[in-house]
Amino acid sequence: MKRLLILIILNLTFTNIYSQNCVLDSNNREEITQALNENNFIAHIEIYRNRGRKFDATVSFISPNVIVGAGHSFRERWYSKIDSMKIFIGQRSNETGENVFIAKHTFKRKDIKTWVHKKFQRWGNPDFDFAIIALNKNVVNQYFELAKFSEIKDDIELVTINGYPGDKGNIELWTKSSLTENVNEKENVLLYDMFTSKGDSGAPVWSEKNGTYQLIGIHGTGHYRNGSCNGAVKLTDAYIDFFEGFINDTKIE
Repeated sequence: MKRLLILIILNLTFTNIYSQNCVLDSNNREEITQALNENNFIAHIEIYRNRGRKFDATVSFISPNVIVGAGHSFRERWYSKIDSMKIFIGQRSNETGENVFIAKHTFKRKDIKTWVHKKFQRWGNPDFDFAIIALNKNVVNQYFELAKFSEIKDDIELVTINGYPGDKGNIELWTKSSLTENVNEKENVLLYDMFTSKGDSGAPVWSEKNGTYQLIGIHGTGHYRNGSCNGAVKLTDAYIDFFEGFINDTKIE
């Protein structure tokens, strides 16, 4: 009972740390039906757990065989283990409504190496709601570069999220953007006024600079903290160093 009370207190503590006044408009987004460069870095993922339960999410590539996504998509418990997952790279509906993708890959649990931040794995702290996953083969040749929002914000106008929202069936790729000045940077997170839905979990928060696509955050919760905003784990020096080390350790020649 005492342990349960502690967990409830911690959950309430982590639920109301930040707030930001913003209005989330579900109409302020656009479906992507054309083949764009950034589509190649993004994928719809179906994660299958015990007894065949399916979980839909969005991931993005940061190397030929490494993806990043939301921690709550990949966190495992003794009662909920990942059995397999299917990755649909660049999935979208084209101009005629046909569902297409660049490539499809299936991975068993033994084929992946997953790391979830311990502060999310243990306590569910949304400030650390991200995961990095290595696949046992190279599947793309294009991927996001890693960048810090604080270092590029003066050189960019827009911050964008591309994902596969559940209210659109998880198979349509939708994009939404916010002016850089409307993105609120906190110690561990970025807060913004872009609408998302279940299925956008793990979607890349990115920007384009001089023709380069840069990942600056990983979308976590649908309505951040107290329901007033959306948020992402932001890339910091420590995370970028860790990601690069993880990429090098799991690199496939």
